[in-house]
Amino acid sequence: MTYFFDNNISPRLVNILRELDVDALHLKQVFPENTDDVDWIPRAGQEGRIVITADREIRRNTAERAALRQNNVTALFLQRAFLKRTKWPQAEWLIKHWLKIDAQAQKLRQGTTMLISDNGKLISLD
Repeated sequence: MTYFFDNNISPRLVNILRELDVDALHLKQVFPENTDDVDWIPRAGQEGRIVITADREIRRNTAERAALRQNNVTALFLQRAFLKRTKWPQAEWLIKHWLKIDAQAQKLRQGTTMLISDNGKLISLD
């Protein structure tokens, strides 16, 4: 299973996870940085990737929400508090909670939308 991180998450954090043997990609590794969400979401779904983002607008924007649903994308949304942290606390939080996040994500059916709570627990948004 490949985790696909959106642009609002630092590629450096994705590199940390990759160094820890997590199958993870950052959007910038696959698409130009300014690619619209409606353009990369379908490919993420077609390739069965689990999207991790802090962009809550994806769920509010009609076209982006439809792209998630139509392409059966599994998406995990980070809390806003994650983006309010500086880079070191973000890295610390991600490493501290990754095993819990991954274990829960492994059990999800494709097309599920979840919120990652501040303690790393996945909460259904469906």
